Amino acid sequence: MRLVLIGGRYLDKYEKRDGLWKFSHRAVLADWVNIQDQTVVNLEHPFIAGSNIGKPGLDDPSYEFFRMFRRGRR
Repeated sequence: MRLVLIGGRYLDKYEKRDGLWKFSHRAVLADWVNIQDQTVVNLEHPFIAGSNIGKPGLDDPSYEFFRMFRRGRR
């Protein structure tokens, strides 16, 4: 497995049409790239302490989040 991390910017052009601002052109500019041949995952690193961590199945934090959108819930 390979890890690819790219940092960059969008170069956007806007136009106002019918009273609304919209993108008329977008270019992506890559400023740097970091490629690592071996992916290392460390979910215990202090940098992410207190973060919600994804988990397989119904224990994933997204299930609790999306419960508030169930039909009939107030």
